[in-house]
Amino acid sequence: MLELEVMPERALASSQWELVLGMPLSQVLEVLQLHSGAVQTALLTYSDQKPFEQDLSVDLNQDGVRLYFDPRSQRLKLIEVYDVTKVKMKYCNRFFCSSEITPTVDLINDCFGPTHPGGGWAQPYIRKTWWSF
Repeated sequence: MLELEVMPERALASSQWELVLGMPLSQVLEVLQLHSGAVQTALLTYSDQKPFEQDLSVDLNQDGVRLYFDPRSQRLKLIEVYDVTKVKMKYCNRFFCSSEITPTVDLINDCFGPTHPGGGWAQPYIRKTWWSF
């Protein structure tokens, strides 16, 4: 299980490597190859019909993490953690997601605080809150 430090709006890092927004695809693949013991599989997906219109992605499917790259510049633009049961995540050395800790809205809010102003909806008791990771 990967143990990852979240650096909001900047990077996702382990104790051995760091994936920083804006990194070139080739550099990310090199990092993943150098640390193949920690990252077991990486699936590169791209469009052969519209290569400059659709994002490239690298799916670390056994770790529940997907990396999205701009199709033209091939730079990392988004890091998605889509399966929180497969990773341990922390922020400022405080775990907010692991096999023992279920991430909840309250826990995320306590750890990060809202990073964008919230907004109300027309329906009572419904609020929107955004976090940038």
